Amino acid sequence: MKTAAARYRGFLQIECGFSVNTIASYMRDVGDLFDDLAEAKVKKVGDAQPRHLVEHVQALRAKKKMASSSVVRHHAAIRSFFRWARGAGLVTDDPSEWVATSVLRKNLSV
Repeated sequence: MKTAAARYRGFLQIECGFSVNTIASYMRDVGDLFDDLAEAKVKKVGDAQPRHLVEHVQALRAKKKMASSSVVRHHAAIRSFFRWARGAGLVTDDPSEWVATSVLRKNLSV
């Protein structure tokens, strides 16, 4: 997954023209996801399933005590990563498509 992260960073920098701080934020969020995927024994980005993303979002709120707005931003970075990964041919299906806003709202209600 390190190679995918490096390629994604290049995409954010070159294709999107994002600032250094924005890229750092996206990469931190995607890195958090990769840590959780590794804990779940997911070896390749293409093996990530929607349930992994739902569990990740739930853990952000429960374990890391992230504010709802931070979790939503985090999810946006993950969606961006998987859209890129699909275009780059690293995944055939985008698991982030299945983590709907309604699921986020349900898991983020206080």
